[in-house]
Amino acid sequence: MKYNVAIEIEKPLDEVVALFDSVDNLYKWMEGLESFEHLEGTPGEVGARSRLKFDMNGRKIEMIET
Repeated sequence: MKYNVAIEIEKPLDEVVALFDSVDNLYKWMEGLESFEHLEGTPGEVGARSRLKFDMNGRKIEMIET
């Protein structure tokens, strides 16, 4: 499955990246996110893996982000 989202933001790139990279902010923009767990690697680097769990209107979804 592939999932893509595009949003145009009128702010400097470094500000947007800092907000986007903050785990604390994931819950603000990822609808239904219940938990985030870093599994391995350096966050934001190639090879990093994380587990995200969602509740989408009662449907539980778990995905591994690579």
